[in-house]
Amino acid sequence: MILLVNPWVEDFAAYDLWAKPWGLIRIFSRLKAIGEDVRFIDLMYQHQRGTSGTVGLKRDGRAHYGKNRIPMPGPYVGMGIPRHFYRFGIEKTAARALLEDVHVPELILVTSGMTYWYRGIQSTIRFMNELYPGVPVMLGGIYATLCAEHAARHSGADRIYAGRDPAKIASLIGEYTGRTISVKTGPGSFPDLSMYENMKYAPLKMNSGCPCHCPYCASSVLEPVFAPGPDYDVYGYFEEQYGRGIRDFSFIDDALLVNREDVLFPFLEWVAKKGLRVRFHTPNAVHVDLFDDSCAALMKRAGDWTLRFGFESLDRRLEDKTDAESLERACGLLKKHGFDPDRVRIYLIAGLPGQDAAEVEESIRFVKSKGLRPVPNEYSPVPGSELFEKAAELSKYDVRHEPLFQNNTVVPCAWERQTYEDVQKLKALARS
Repeated sequence: MILLVNPWVEDFAAYDLWAKPWGLIRIFSRLKAIGEDVRFIDLMYQHQRGTSGTVGLKRDGRAHYGKNRIPMPGPYVGMGIPRHFYRFGIEKTAARALLEDVHVPELILVTSGMTYWYRGIQSTIRFMNELYPGVPVMLGGIYATLCAEHAARHSGADRIYAGRDPAKIASLIGEYTGRTISVKTGPGSFPDLSMYENMKYAPLKMNSGCPCHCPYCASSVLEPVFAPGPDYDVYGYFEEQYGRGIRDFSFIDDALLVNREDVLFPFLEWVAKKGLRVRFHTPNAVHVDLFDDSCAALMKRAGDWTLRFGFESLDRRLEDKTDAESLERACGLLKKHGFDPDRVRIYLIAGLPGQDAAEVEESIRFVKSKGLRPVPNEYSPVPGSELFEKAAELSKYDVRHEPLFQNNTVVPCAWERQTYEDVQKLKALARS
């Protein structure tokens, strides 16, 4: 038997913005499809039996994670961060109860998210070692790929896999089980979410990778090739989740509107023709340059939307997603087609290397003048991204060797013209 685990998160803050461990779900689904004995536990899933209940559940499926306050990690002590530190996810007693009927596995697969969440990885692997001493643990995911050397030294895993190749993962699993594992990767299969009881929303992915190569992002490292179109039966998958009563669907693409005529538009036309009443969400932001009249009209016909656009900054173009003129045009289209402005957010970046707080403030005021809500997100230095080395040179913290300092909460690239306090004021201005 193979056990798959989505680990706890340890951080200052965490909130469920329609997030599920897509890569781990795909591995589980593929192994199950070929008859492997697999079990799946999501230590972040707050709606399963034995948990303390859902806090702040919204109609669209978002909710707070359970949390327990834990000691501040050593590297943060003395930094003067006015925040408490938590372990987010289900409690250990609930996790043990969920695993009571799981016999000793041959292999445990653990995924990983943000690089600065590695403390939660450590806690999860220690917990698995306590429950199943001697069972090998293989770690994959974002942290394992971007910080492979650090993960090998500090995670506690027996094996680190950096990458997202299903065939390679199958081969590694075969090394531990002694069986030949051949996973199906074609469009005839689709993700299995049956292990999630009381599911409130379902993720959707229409493309793999991103063609934009934004300087602050490592998407091209995680998925080097942009492959338009889903690698699974998105229609069958959607119908199955809709049949379970799910009405909220979250697009987890990094480039949802790229190649839209061939990928997204046919899918939305299909949803619209079937007359399904659903809500779609775009937490990763969409390219505002590609949001035109035909796109807005079709999206509105297909369902209700929570839209996020990546504006980043008024004074600099960090990517090919947007400019001021495009945002103004998008604003007009949102009004024309009746999108709810309370469900639209415009992402900005604060705390970039060498960035002036006045630049961010100007962008915030510009977005607000258009009747939309700005959301300034603190910059996080991401290993493998174009900006990482510049951030490492300018930061007063050792972001190269300690992933905790890559945490956007600490504003790693703060300086005299954009301090930690400046960023907090900017966030307050955006909320006011």
